[in-house]
Amino acid sequence: MENYGKKNRYNSFRVTTMEQKPTLHSMDISKQNKYVMYLSKRLIDSEGKKPLDITDPRFLTSQTFALSNLPKLGEDREARYNFSFTDEQFQEMLSTPKVIFATSEYRMLPSKNLSNRMNVLHLYMLAPWLKDKELPLIYRMDILTNPDNLNFSGFQMSAIVGGFKDGECVLFGTMSARKDIPALYYYCRSGITKRDIRDGTPHEIEGNPTNLYDIADFVFSHCGVKYYQKYSSSKTKIYDIAKSFRARDEYVIPSEIVQGTTGSEFIHKFFDGREIEDNSQYMRELVSIANGNFGQKDVSNSSNEDNLGQSINSDSALRY
Repeated sequence: MENYGKKNRYNSFRVTTMEQKPTLHSMDISKQNKYVMYLSKRLIDSEGKKPLDITDPRFLTSQTFALSNLPKLGEDREARYNFSFTDEQFQEMLSTPKVIFATSEYRMLPSKNLSNRMNVLHLYMLAPWLKDKELPLIYRMDILTNPDNLNFSGFQMSAIVGGFKDGECVLFGTMSARKDIPALYYYCRSGITKRDIRDGTPHEIEGNPTNLYDIADFVFSHCGVKYYQKYSSSKTKIYDIAKSFRARDEYVIPSEIVQGTTGSEFIHKFFDGREIEDNSQYMRELVSIANGNFGQKDVSNSSNEDNLGQSINSDSALRY
């Protein structure tokens, strides 16, 4: 009787669990205010003028880092740092499997520095299967498109060191400007990650794609972007979210809340058939109280558009 009772209790719990309908996960954080932290507050004097070790213990993502701390936009080029790392560390950052769990979008309007409309889409990812736990856990892919020129696109992959607003470390980028010019891709180099990535050696993508979706397939595959979060969870801390993506810790086996994808599938599913919103009025961030200085940090409206506009044109896809 005891075994039978235990069996029934288990089955009852299982039936209840299986009957619950999972809620689809909403990834868009464009309209949410954020409380961001700055790497600059961890540095001493002029320390930031030289390359920073990307595995410095001071730059580890905090165990208390939450969704509300996730920065929505990258800083301008002058606010970036040069990070150093080994070839092995670079390969792991680039190729470790990643899960998209948040997105932010922005429509740049024409200005004196930008003659065409540009859509900027940010995909935020976690790398739950990192072997080197000192490497960044959070990554971001920026996708730049022009609704007036369907042959134009730019992709940029960055590690967000420590989750800091100014912790962006560009790893990889592609650019395709015209139908008759195949897309090229570029790698960053250790110690000089702040520079324009196109100052490095250009590489041709096999098949010479010019179509946005073909390029997206290449970029997702090359950068280890294999999944997106399909179902909601109650997790709010980044490390808890990353753990929820793993079915088992020792192997790259995803949990049931994530869905496999390719670049073209993801863009088709979430962004085809609609125009990117002008979310400039929502691009507001506050300095986190964790920095010991709680105050407003406004990166919204015209100031943000000007910063982006000064660094992007039809020949500069990798400067955003």
